[in-house]
Amino acid sequence: MDSEKVKKIIIISVIVVAVLVIGTVAAILIANSRNKSTNDPSLVTTKPTTIRVWGLWEDDTTFSSIIDAYKTKNPNITISYKNREDVRQNYKNTLKSRLEEGNSEQVPDIFIIHNTWTEEFSKYMTPIPTNIYSSSQIQSTFVPSVYQSLSVGESTYSLPIGYDGLGLYYNKKLLSDKGITLPATDWDKFKTDAVKLTLKDSSGKIVVAGAALGAMSNVDFSFEILSTLMMQNGATMTDANGTVTTFGTDTAAASALKYYADFTNTNATWDKSLPRDITMFAEGRLAMMFAPLWRADSIKKANPDLDFDIAAIPQLADISGTKRIDYADYWSYGVASVSQNKAQAFDFLKYLTSKEALNTLSSKASTVRLFGQFPSRSDMLSDQTSVKYFGGFTKMAQTGQTWKMYDKESVSEIFKTDIDANISTTSTLSGAQNVMGGIATKVNQILSNKEGKTVVKESSSSSNSSLNQDPLDL
Repeated sequence: MDSEKVKKIIIISVIVVAVLVIGTVAAILIANSRNKSTNDPSLVTTKPTTIRVWGLWEDDTTFSSIIDAYKTKNPNITISYKNREDVRQNYKNTLKSRLEEGNSEQVPDIFIIHNTWTEEFSKYMTPIPTNIYSSSQIQSTFVPSVYQSLSVGESTYSLPIGYDGLGLYYNKKLLSDKGITLPATDWDKFKTDAVKLTLKDSSGKIVVAGAALGAMSNVDFSFEILSTLMMQNGATMTDANGTVTTFGTDTAAASALKYYADFTNTNATWDKSLPRDITMFAEGRLAMMFAPLWRADSIKKANPDLDFDIAAIPQLADISGTKRIDYADYWSYGVASVSQNKAQAFDFLKYLTSKEALNTLSSKASTVRLFGQFPSRSDMLSDQTSVKYFGGFTKMAQTGQTWKMYDKESVSEIFKTDIDANISTTSTLSGAQNVMGGIATKVNQILSNKEGKTVVKESSSSSNSSLNQDPLDL
């Protein structure tokens, strides 16, 4: 073999080896980029991409503060945010109708849902990938309720930018006038204080209500309050899979209902002839009520001079602090299963739930309302203890939970209608047991028909106390 042929063979061999090496390195880099959590646009997309987001509560200007910060790191990605305030009362039905159609052009890449909607909407959503947040990272990064209420099986489907739940609102002057410095921390003392704080005229009509419990229709968060009492009292709400209720024959559930109804039946600190609890409180005629943190903004705007605060909700008198049970009620963002831009959508979702983004959003929101959202991240809770109205929530965020009700709107309506129609029956434990049994039978029909539920039209309304954020007209 002459020297020229040898040279050619060597050159060809070198080229082949070089191509193999370059190809291997390129493959490794591509694989790493797919598994890497980053805001580097070169690792997400190199072509212009638009991510459509449906939200609630945050207006375009407030949300743009996060979009602008993300855009500087991801110039090829455009975030198109739409606050669906235009369909707020019908939001769930509008969203579900679009998702059911399955047209990716009509469905947002990212959309907001209530934490109780997780199972109902999971079939329309893509689980959070482990390269965005692993299961252990979700549990260590966010408050416990996130993994508990936003997961189905081992998969988590959405992530919140804020946390909320029931708090105990109290009128500081009304309590002070009766020698009460702070609201009670246990339910026995709470009931005693509520009776003490109630003022009636000569005909027995309530002029100042001690606490808004008992009736259902004029207590905005009556269903959530009763759910909390039931869970605190040890009632098992459903089986592990949420396919059948177990509270219908549970004495603990009946006892909780009787306690709740006693505020109308026996103690008479409230009755169904009174205005909505939020209206009474804002007018200074209600000493204590239960509502999420966001309600404070409505109250302050309606009555700027009202001196009130929010405490952690009471617990059973004989439990230890490690066994607290509070009620979680908040919103979260997930990625549509039909989205054509899942990688980019999840990258934005990771940034949206970062400490940097949440601080930015809170700061901006505070310029247009009383305060920004209470954070959903555990590593931000310690910074909230000194923020006005936030103190009780730093405790409750660690113990907030809910139950597998599937369709909160339908379930809460059953509770409210049946209890108000049979309120006098609940004055005895056996009567409360009968009412609770009837409620359980109706709720079981919903749980057993999960897959067979008819999709409502966009124009249909849904009843959700967490969607009712209209300004108060006093």
